[in-house]
Amino acid sequence: MKKVIAGIIALTAVICSFTGCGKDAADDAAGTSASTAAETTASQEKTTDGEAASAASAETGTYEDAVKEFVEAYMANDRQKTLEMQYPDGIMDFVKVFMRSEESEEWTEEDVISLLQYGMYDDFDEDAKVTFKGIVSAEPLRSDEESEIKETFSTVKWAINYINEHGGPDKADPAELDEEWEDLDYDEYPCEVDIEEGYYVTFEIEDDESEADEGTLYAVRIKGENGWKISIGDIHGNVKANRKDSMNSTASTLDKALNTALVEMDEQDKLPSSDSAFIVSSDDSLNYKVPDDFDMEFLKKRVQNYFGMVTELEWFAVIKNGYVEYAAVVYSDDQQYVGTYPSDYIMVAAGDDADSYTEPDEKADERTFKELHDICVEVIG
Repeated sequence: MKKVIAGIIALTAVICSFTGCGKDAADDAAGTSASTAAETTASQEKTTDGEAASAASAETGTYEDAVKEFVEAYMANDRQKTLEMQYPDGIMDFVKVFMRSEESEEWTEEDVISLLQYGMYDDFDEDAKVTFKGIVSAEPLRSDEESEIKETFSTVKWAINYINEHGGPDKADPAELDEEWEDLDYDEYPCEVDIEEGYYVTFEIEDDESEADEGTLYAVRIKGENGWKISIGDIHGNVKANRKDSMNSTASTLDKALNTALVEMDEQDKLPSSDSAFIVSSDDSLNYKVPDDFDMEFLKKRVQNYFGMVTELEWFAVIKNGYVEYAAVVYSDDQQYVGTYPSDYIMVAAGDDADSYTEPDEKADERTFKELHDICVEVIG
């Protein structure tokens, strides 16, 4: 069942990419052994049958209650509780089935519980004395965030349903579950997931020296599940990895897709003869000095092939000598966060004699998409 474990971790990693949590758990999934148990303190054992039900204690509460409960469980190193609050009801049945698989000789139950939480405990400090101070802000989920949460939740829910339909955790065959998992069609959600309410939450924590910091996570209420569910963001208390960084990552992906498309255009002699800088955009009205012989439609189609979610974005890129020198991107339904590539840089030159076309932007967090576009137009002249 290592394939199932690695698959779940890989899916969870996609959610984490929005906020930068975790490290390389997906890559290490096949090699992780019982050594992880040494990192799990005795507080893991505090979760009794009575306490297990507390994962659903926020059933009639608010997302604020759930966030507080989750963060405090994390601070207490209660790994089973945080696992149950992140995954569909019945996730411990999945863990029990795994412990009956051939691979279980290399693992402890604590290993699996920790690993399924994608590096959330990698930087855990059991000596830290941290207090949850409250919610700083809560923003509605973006469509892309909702989709990724649904995909992960749906896939794990499928595994739990499979276990229930095949005799429960004591009878379901781990090898057969592994085989069925490989046959899943990821173009569609294996199980229906209805997110009734969801937020991107920033919360505040404080240590014993009154030093405050902030962390992020997603809180979602899913139809049919007990209480609010949590998808980890940056639980360690560091908001450097937030939606702004996520957008910079998206801009980097766009840059790669555009450059790949430009290479393809070059191979087909579709690049313009001019070596002057110009701007291409998802919005034709933002195109600037695009050569007459440049095939915009071909570029957009190829970019979509390499980067499917580009249809959810508004973007522009500065091209010079057949290469993207600068790119900026926002979500069509969320203009608040602008990503750039290079990350948090600004266009400063476009001439052939320039040492560099871009430089770090001290006002990166304040720039709007339009402002960045206007700056590029001015630089190109």
